[in-house]
Amino acid sequence: MKKIISKLILLVLIVVSTVAFSQNPVKIEGRVLADEQPLSDVVISIPGNNIKVLTNNEGKFSIIIQSSQNKNVEIIFNAAGYNENRQIFPLENNSNIQVILKEKINEIAEVAIEGKTTLQKAGKTSYKINSKDFTKNTKSDKVLQRLPSITVVNENILIHNRKQALLFIDGIEADFIELKKLDAKDIATVEVISNPPSMYNSTQNVDAIIQIITKVKEEHFIKGELEARGGTRLSKYGFSPTLSYKSKNIIFKAFYDFGTNNQNINNDFERIDGNFSTYTKTDRQVKGWQNSLNAKSKIILNSKSSIYLSGNLFGYHFDGKSMGTFTDSNQNYAFTTEDQEVLRKWGVSGVYEYKFNEKSIIQFRSKYYDHYNSNNYLFQNSLSEDHNTSYTRLRELSNEVIYRNKSKIQGLTYFLGYKNIYRRFQFPLEASLYSQSLNTFHGNFSYDITDKISTAASLAYDNTYNSTEEFSQNYSYFLPSASVNFDLGKISLNVDYSYKIQRPNATYLNPVPVVLSPTYILKGNNSLLPELKHSFDVTLHQKNTKNKSDISLNLFSQLLTNAIVETLVTENNMIINSFENAGKGTIIGSNLSYNRKIFKLINFSGSAGFNYSLYNTQSEIAIIRRNEGFSLSSNINLSTTIKDKYSIIFNGNYNSRNIQLVSTSYYKPLTSIEIESNYFNDNLTVNLSYNDLFGWSAKSKIRSNYKNFSQTNLINNNLSNILLTITYRFGKNFTDRFSAPAIVNDDITNK
Repeated sequence: MKKIISKLILLVLIVVSTVAFSQNPVKIEGRVLADEQPLSDVVISIPGNNIKVLTNNEGKFSIIIQSSQNKNVEIIFNAAGYNENRQIFPLENNSNIQVILKEKINEIAEVAIEGKTTLQKAGKTSYKINSKDFTKNTKSDKVLQRLPSITVVNENILIHNRKQALLFIDGIEADFIELKKLDAKDIATVEVISNPPSMYNSTQNVDAIIQIITKVKEEHFIKGELEARGGTRLSKYGFSPTLSYKSKNIIFKAFYDFGTNNQNINNDFERIDGNFSTYTKTDRQVKGWQNSLNAKSKIILNSKSSIYLSGNLFGYHFDGKSMGTFTDSNQNYAFTTEDQEVLRKWGVSGVYEYKFNEKSIIQFRSKYYDHYNSNNYLFQNSLSEDHNTSYTRLRELSNEVIYRNKSKIQGLTYFLGYKNIYRRFQFPLEASLYSQSLNTFHGNFSYDITDKISTAASLAYDNTYNSTEEFSQNYSYFLPSASVNFDLGKISLNVDYSYKIQRPNATYLNPVPVVLSPTYILKGNNSLLPELKHSFDVTLHQKNTKNKSDISLNLFSQLLTNAIVETLVTENNMIINSFENAGKGTIIGSNLSYNRKIFKLINFSGSAGFNYSLYNTQSEIAIIRRNEGFSLSSNINLSTTIKDKYSIIFNGNYNSRNIQLVSTSYYKPLTSIEIESNYFNDNLTVNLSYNDLFGWSAKSKIRSNYKNFSQTNLINNNLSNILLTITYRFGKNFTDRFSAPAIVNDDITNK
């Protein structure tokens, strides 16, 4: 009897333990890749179960399953544009699963999936793009116009209506024309980085970054575009061919763009200096053109190493002729001027990348850059003639090494790097040569403390040595940046801080006067030091998935010390514009952005903000020593599609004033509208745009006022134009994406 009872007790224990064991959760973790790149927003599910998770930006996922009597579990991996992947795994804890998704070869409509379309981290927001929201062949500049807090105006991309954004496509710096070559259907994600790492604080003048990540496809084909455009006024026309080639180990893409840029400009200029006044009226005609050439390639050497090569060329040529009158208390005469400006800049770069494993990568980068800008100016009246010639040239060689690693610690990623830049500025013979040697060490890390709190921090050490025939300079800075993001449920809070420097560009350094008009003479200063900028940002962001709305509020402040400011000084009885390190600046303000769909038909994106700016200098030779005021910045974008064939977009932008130490500029609203549609199996796109409706923004005013000195320049430059653009596509559809960040040096500003 005791034996029977014992066996029953043992049986009960076995059953209980089995039941208890069956309730123990099993955690399966891993990573999803496509074409050796992490794939985000992959939907991971289990048949017959409501559990669904998404991969993060690093392609990582973690799914918890209640174990059962089954020894295996089937997991399904789904992503728009990729073949479904079903795999069976042992029902046991596993943290090292790797899944490869292959892109669908046939073009099919995208499948909308449930899940987060916006991912917020410290200093960065990621937006998943669904091409179903756009008509076919829509370009990526239209995509950016719909995203929260982004403004696209005159080929400039702004964050919160004020931060100039540097554009990257798959890790490689891109310009605006390249943005207009990328189809919306090829975009997977857009990342908005509001507080770039400190590696950008030293060698690049970057306030924000927009990174477009494209989809990955495996097809091997050739494709291209032929674009032609023409306008109704100012002899506006242009053309742009594009070609891409992709094979198993090589990707090559190139484009060329040429366009005319003619202008008619009228100026009314008045200056009052004490009891002395002058008045100048000028009518100026400008005829010119600009072109650009860009080519990039990727060569896959083996599974671990690749080489990236790129080259670019940009230039323009403008010829101006003016007729005008000059009046003051002593003179009254008519004059004519002829001027010519030529810009030519080109660069070549290469990157060698080696992958130790999926977590560790090292890159060796090198770049050569050449910049040349010349100005010729001829002034004539009945009594005199004056000829002025000036030029600047910059040659630059950069080398950089970067090591990136994704730590075994969950949520921790870091990279370390070193960068060297050698620059040589050259001015006319009267001026001395100017050389600059820059060495920067930088490190950056990002870490998710919890699911609700993410952080990012970085530090750069910068040492610069400048030398001319007359003097030398040696200075060093520690440049930190930090971001933290709090997920508060429906609302997220992001806090950014950065300390940056901005070096003077070639124009600022050129000590030879450049005559740009009878009333505007510009002279640089080759002893300038960098400008120092402390920036603080606080952003509240709320996304409502029910009504598909998005709202964000940004509060910011900037403190400028050692500021590089344009000043007015008297030299040889003439008033000229020069530059000094004598300024201080304070800028504070806010910006509110709101996005939503109205009546399920119209996409609305708008923002508005106010800021207060104060500039002052203690310079005894500066004529104007203080300027301050409030400004309003606003932007609106309305877009809709009709029968999935016609796209209509309206853009409006209004920046009331731009305040600097030497002047305040006043502007009027800039509006535009465009209609686009596709024909002949979507191989032909026709775009009709009306830029600057009714010429509203043609008139602007630049005003300077301090004590007994004032001057006003009224400018009328009507660029209003109706433009017709026709684009023909040929070849097989495929994505020519590849990722390899090349060296970018934007710590000085070049035209």
